[in-house]
Amino acid sequence: MSVAQKEGAKKARKYKATIGGRFTLEEQGYEVAVKRFVPDFTIGQDKKVVSRSQELRNPAVQIALFKDKTLLYEKWVFANFPDFHGSEKENYQFTFLSFSGKEYTGLQLTRDPGVWTVWAGCILLTLGCYIIFFMDHQRLWIKVEPKKDDYLVTMAGTSNKNMVYFSKIFEQLHQELKKIGKSPSQV
Repeated sequence: MSVAQKEGAKKARKYKATIGGRFTLEEQGYEVAVKRFVPDFTIGQDKKVVSRSQELRNPAVQIALFKDKTLLYEKWVFANFPDFHGSEKENYQFTFLSFSGKEYTGLQLTRDPGVWTVWAGCILLTLGCYIIFFMDHQRLWIKVEPKKDDYLVTMAGTSNKNMVYFSKIFEQLHQELKKIGKSPSQV
């Protein structure tokens, strides 16, 4: 707050005070008590001072001036309206300069028993994506049909990636089956 005498050429002095605290003026015996702070000043239905919100839209502070422990007057000082003073009998002009509140942070600790289920799902999802995008999916069909004294073998296959490599493996398997078919020891 800034406090200046209305009479005389003395400069205004700045004071820091807490809500519920007091500070003494330079003139002997005068003391100022900061009674209440309201961030958004308004007068309610029952003619009492209330705050419309917690935002600093119309901040005001209620002060009381004492001389030798005797209450001289109480008044509201507004940050947005520094020239609003209420009574002409006052010897001092009060200006509400700024307000700073305490800074707080919140930290919450919790225990979540389902976190391992989430991690298991994450690992399975990652593993599934790896299998889909980086592994070959190959299918091979072999159909064996009996024919008189012999068998008819039909082969088919497909791959979603690397068809050249799959065709080499398919051809090797085809050759192996042909060798088995020509072997007299095989039934």
